[in-house]
Amino acid sequence: MKKYQAGASTWTTMTFVLMLIFFSIITFKVSLIYLDHGIIKKSMQEIVNQRNFESMSLEEIMSSMDKRMIIDNIRGFDKKAFQVKRTDKGEKYIIIEYDKVESLFGDISIIVKFKEDIKKHK
Repeated sequence: MKKYQAGASTWTTMTFVLMLIFFSIITFKVSLIYLDHGIIKKSMQEIVNQRNFESMSLEEIMSSMDKRMIIDNIRGFDKKAFQVKRTDKGEKYIIIEYDKVESLFGDISIIVKFKEDIKKHK
């Protein structure tokens, strides 16, 4: 009578566990990047929705962004990622465009690119 294996071998189980750990680390690191981006986007939307946004100078807008970044604990963010533009109709809006690089293991990194137009909700 032949004997058949009645479950996963040690190597199969170890491979499965290592793959699970690897994908868990990637999911955790990427989710933190998207969480920060969501906070940034929400803060910029609040600035754009202010009543006086159309009359604010670039310095006032950048100062408001700085204050919100400090309050929301967003660090190491380049101000060059923000641009204030006008539509063809003359309405101001904010463009957020940046890349976020997150190190995974040693020399292996993840790059996530964001580009958002933040316009006033009517």
